[in-house]
Amino acid sequence: MKLLTHLHRKIDAMNETITIQKIIDGDTDAYAHLVARYHVGLIIHCERLCGDRDQAEDIAQEAFIKAFNNLRNFKPAQSKFSTWLYKIATNKAIDYLRAA
Repeated sequence: MKLLTHLHRKIDAMNETITIQKIIDGDTDAYAHLVARYHVGLIIHCERLCGDRDQAEDIAQEAFIKAFNNLRNFKPAQSKFSTWLYKIATNKAIDYLRAA
């Protein structure tokens, strides 16, 4: 069972890497797959940080936009996409809290 779970995670990571490469190569519609995969969790994460659902949705959207615009800088050997995306969102939430 553990082997299957580990295998599924590896396949997910490979598929994600392929999706990211497609986006970099010009298939910008493929980004919808990443947004669909992470948007709910990212909004929840942002809401926990800032305490406001509407603001959390805005922060999450800004994080997705920033990640998309900087996708060429993402290094899959250093972290998973989700880790990178959540770090962007966390920094956006911190910026919001500082400005409030």
